[in-house]
Amino acid sequence: MKTKIKNIFSAKTINGKWWKGEISMRYNLKTLTKLLLLLLILAVAVIVVILVGKGLILLWEGITYIVPKIWPYLCAAAAGVLLALTYKWWGRLLSKLKRRKKVRPQQRGEKQKGKRIWLVILPLLALILLISLLWRSCGSEEKQQAVQVYELSFDNVIIGRAYLDGVQKEVPNECPRALVGFKFINDQPVKDYNFYGMTYDEAVFVVSQDWKPLVVDNLSPAIVLSRQQMAVVTLAAMRMGKYGFLRSTFLEKINDGNLEEAGEWLLLQDAKGEIRKTGSEPKQYFYMLRLLWENEITINELLDMPMFSYKAVSVDKMYDQSGKYIFNEEIRKELKKGSFQTPRKALEL
Repeated sequence: MKTKIKNIFSAKTINGKWWKGEISMRYNLKTLTKLLLLLLILAVAVIVVILVGKGLILLWEGITYIVPKIWPYLCAAAAGVLLALTYKWWGRLLSKLKRRKKVRPQQRGEKQKGKRIWLVILPLLALILLISLLWRSCGSEEKQQAVQVYELSFDNVIIGRAYLDGVQKEVPNECPRALVGFKFINDQPVKDYNFYGMTYDEAVFVVSQDWKPLVVDNLSPAIVLSRQQMAVVTLAAMRMGKYGFLRSTFLEKINDGNLEEAGEWLLLQDAKGEIRKTGSEPKQYFYMLRLLWENEITINELLDMPMFSYKAVSVDKMYDQSGKYIFNEEIRKELKKGSFQTPRKALEL
């Protein structure tokens, strides 16, 4: 059905004259209905695609979050299923070989016995190899996750070092300010290390890779740490030193999965594992690490605290007579006071 739209208009020109006109448009109502329906279908399709896309993104984020946590259990389940299937197949194979033995001549018994042994050994070796590959895959997946958390946490390490140990007032142009708190890189004094031509991120990466073997390689892959916890582990390793960190009860408790007890061992120990008697500064230093470990304060809060402000808080306020740490609003206010620059200004962040 064809329809006509008519519009009569009039317009006034600049010189005052009026002009009248008529606009008319013919269209097919059926075609127009189809066009509007098509546009509606396209709009619905776009909305569906957007919703499905968002759903897939959420699903993928959920998978990437959950799978690393349950990966060891999936590996164990897969190994169990393979073991059960192999055992079932093995049983059928032995049963079949026994039936064959009854109908074969006696003189060929030794030869068939040798074949049966190999038919048993080969599947067993294949199963052992497959389980070992699955186990290695699980371990490498967990270690890769620890490496990722470590690398993401290193900016927090830099902020923590700036607050706890300060930065130099004068920095050579070739040495990024964020790295001056570190004494050695690859057993070479940081002031002598050549950062020429490196960007800030590249220079930080060099330092993070230098500490990574000590921290990541000695953490149990099964232990999942937050970025802040990983930063505390790295800062503790730097303060304890290589051998002190490796023999520390702090590291031992972490690898046992006792993260709460691990915080109680943020301190210095001697070669025999006994708690070292120290002055105030080490106790104050590890007190700050304990606050970070227990999430009493965050690394972001350290950004705006004057460097070394923790040294103005007496040890008596930090610990009670039993050695348990104390944290309250009064201490929080004291940590925000000081004459030094904040890490944010000192590191030019």
